[in-house]
Amino acid sequence: MSAQLFSSKPKLRAYFKEKINTFLSLEQKESLDHLVNENIQLLIKQLFPNGFSLIGGYKAITGEPLLNIPNNWTLSYPVTLSDSQMEFYLSPESKFEEGNFGVLQPQKLRQNMKRVDDHDAFLIPAVGFSQDGYRLGHGRGYYDRYLSKYKKLKIGVGYSAQFVDNLWLEEEYDIRLDFIVTEKYIVKVRQS
Repeated sequence: MSAQLFSSKPKLRAYFKEKINTFLSLEQKESLDHLVNENIQLLIKQLFPNGFSLIGGYKAITGEPLLNIPNNWTLSYPVTLSDSQMEFYLSPESKFEEGNFGVLQPQKLRQNMKRVDDHDAFLIPAVGFSQDGYRLGHGRGYYDRYLSKYKKLKIGVGYSAQFVDNLWLEEEYDIRLDFIVTEKYIVKVRQS
């Protein structure tokens, strides 16, 4: 497959979404999600043997692994704002409401808001991943903007079918991940 087939990110997103739908129809999503979660837990235990304070998570939408995190982990979740910005909030009562794009998000209570640097790591969903550790998101740049100055761990979460051999050129604002976790792999991205 030639890189010229994907002269734009929207075409590449459509390719990935079709690929994931085909992949997930051939496999059991529940068992794949279980394997993804096992690998996330293994990686977090290796990275934080003495524990961590807070990890940024997400509520899965179609084509993304459903997170099933241990009860003793503290996660915050994104709330998208109208200007392509996002904030992360705790949801201590596990109360979520439908937000932009149909994504479940926590209630936006000021006392539960967490700054980007309060987090030890972020688990970040994607439509696709390049071998160089860049992620292709849904096209609005929320994570790229939010994490642009974040220096701690950025962990991409997805399925093995979402890897490609660099079929797009990263753009100036695209963030590079530190790890990518799938049902088959835990990939440490080489930083340049």
